[in-house]
Amino acid sequence: MNDYLQMNQIYRGTCMKFEEATRERLKNKKCLEYYGFKVYSQNDEDGIIEEIFNRVGTTDKTFIEFGVENGLECNGHYLLFKGWRGLWIDGGEEHVREIHEKFAPVIENGQLKVLRAFITRENINELFREGGFGGE
Repeated sequence: MNDYLQMNQIYRGTCMKFEEATRERLKNKKCLEYYGFKVYSQNDEDGIIEEIFNRVGTTDKTFIEFGVENGLECNGHYLLFKGWRGLWIDGGEEHVREIHEKFAPVIENGQLKVLRAFITRENINELFREGGFGGE
């Protein structure tokens, strides 16, 4: 058997074992992955984040997220849908323009604040304050 076929066989066997272990793990309702689902997030984060807050509770239902690109596929999008208030920060001029177009109603009603900036350790606290979030 050539090296490629041998490596492929090993890889397939490893994947099958991983899938089996994942199926077993997901049967456990204590496992956050059990609750995963995707509405707007890239993967299953929408459900996982919802379950985390189901377990620990919430206080003011606010979030900060950066690097959101156009906002269509990020964690805060589902939270907005659920009535949370938040701040999105992205450095891309085109991304921020798209966000302002697509999310105009929640920006106008104050539910979402959007800043165009590249975050550094020197400016992060100021950006949070500018976005309506105080402290460190």
